[in-house]
Amino acid sequence: MGKLLIMRKVVIIILVALVIGVLIWQQSLAVPNTWVQIMGFILLFYGMMRLSRKVPSKNQDEKE
Repeated sequence: MGKLLIMRKVVIIILVALVIGVLIWQQSLAVPNTWVQIMGFILLFYGMMRLSRKVPSKNQDEKE
């Protein structure tokens, strides 16, 4: 079970890095494709949300 979670994190990190690469590549074009950039940012924020899902809140310790 733990190995599967680590594999998922690695896959998400690789996909986020790929999305960042595509976004940087799009910015270097003379006329960047707006839809590719919009979808890239959506995927980037979704990936970051998935990676930070298990991080505890700062306020959680203060309540206990």
